[in-house]
Amino acid sequence: MGGKHRIYLLFPLFLGKMAYCTISTCENFMSILSTRHPWSDNNESCAPIFYELDDQIRVLSTQMISLDSTLTIFTNYNISNLCTVDYPNIIIIVFDALDLLREYGFKNELKIMRSWGNVGYARISDILRLLLALKFKKAYIDFDIHFLNTTRSIFMKQFVGAAMWDDRKNAIEITNSAFCLESDALEDLIKFAKNRIMRNNNTYFYTELGPSMFHKVLMNKHPVILLSQNHPQHSSLDIIAADNDLYHHYFLHLTGRIRAASKEMSYQKIIADIRKKLNLSMLPLPPSRKISSSEYHEALYENLLLYPDDVKGWIAAAEYMRDVHYNIAKGTIL
Repeated sequence: MGGKHRIYLLFPLFLGKMAYCTISTCENFMSILSTRHPWSDNNESCAPIFYELDDQIRVLSTQMISLDSTLTIFTNYNISNLCTVDYPNIIIIVFDALDLLREYGFKNELKIMRSWGNVGYARISDILRLLLALKFKKAYIDFDIHFLNTTRSIFMKQFVGAAMWDDRKNAIEITNSAFCLESDALEDLIKFAKNRIMRNNNTYFYTELGPSMFHKVLMNKHPVILLSQNHPQHSSLDIIAADNDLYHHYFLHLTGRIRAASKEMSYQKIIADIRKKLNLSMLPLPPSRKISSSEYHEALYENLLLYPDDVKGWIAAAEYMRDVHYNIAKGTIL
């Protein structure tokens, strides 16, 4: 458990008018790794994404042990021996995204979703996490969620993460980066997503089927506990630590913006640094079992060849390799 957290945090802010239920809603944790084109032939290798997430998965493996829980990673990637995640309390389940969408009544919506192309990846992931959470009754977390409190029962009841944006203006943002929701709340979110898709207007703003949808659907109807998390754009680890002294977060969301601001540090080092600043013990991570750098490069190149028009994918790969070479030069990673 996070040793310095106060008991009064068990009485946080609620959404809705009903009494909060203390019966467990979720059974353990889940996350998702979806290909960019879930309805095309499943030829994308899992090797690059598992290579890039290795530190995050190892951190979560250790945290699942502390939580006396498991993290199930649902993926529709082409799983091979290059993607074996042999870490404690981590489970890999391969699913068919198209079958899952059809199971929950996505039919006419699919025709529109297919037109989204590469830019629709985030929206598809937002929808799939809802369907998997409903089907398997699990709490969802992004891979860059880091628990500061490891009392499992807190996260098995209905909650959503709430990012603290501005204390003086009392500004918060309900997020979809960590949540446990009852079936009726998930069904309402899925219904909202379907209705939005059927408006057949492909002009989406970034959070429309994510945090924005959570705001619109959950408020005034569902009794959801809000668990605070850090400001997603405050990239200074010192500021994150100072804010935690004010809010006593149960978990942090170490977003891509935060990680990019500390690009000279591996994810493992970021975790160690932030835990040191918070006077928390260091995590005993399992030894890394990720593939070699050459295997990673080969698999990444093969994936990109599948989608030669994916300009963002090629740019992201180039930026990732730039950061890798930067860290190698600095001696931060091997």
